[in-house]
Amino acid sequence: MVTIVSIIIRINMENEIVIITRHPGLVEVLHELAPETVGAPIIDRADPTQIAGKHVYGVLPLTLACLATRVTNVTLNVPQELRGTELSADQVRQYMTELETFVVTKV
Repeated sequence: MVTIVSIIIRINMENEIVIITRHPGLVEVLHELAPETVGAPIIDRADPTQIAGKHVYGVLPLTLACLATRVTNVTLNVPQELRGTELSADQVRQYMTELETFVVTKV
């Protein structure tokens, strides 16, 4: 029997998705917005060997983003007084403006 969870796990394995973040609130929101991220490895610091050829959810410098097949970023508009603080999932939802996916190519 095929279930939603088995489909998500299969998609995750086929696309080799990884999440790059140190923020649990962001992971919670990503799982809600992009169910294919459920079960994906969560890495707190990007390493070229862990992201090469993978669909990365998180923020990467361009020199690393070009190694990934795609990079999906949660764009946040955080007030100045909250920058540098840990945001809850509710705050991520509140300040999120969009979920954007990029393909970065080094020329």
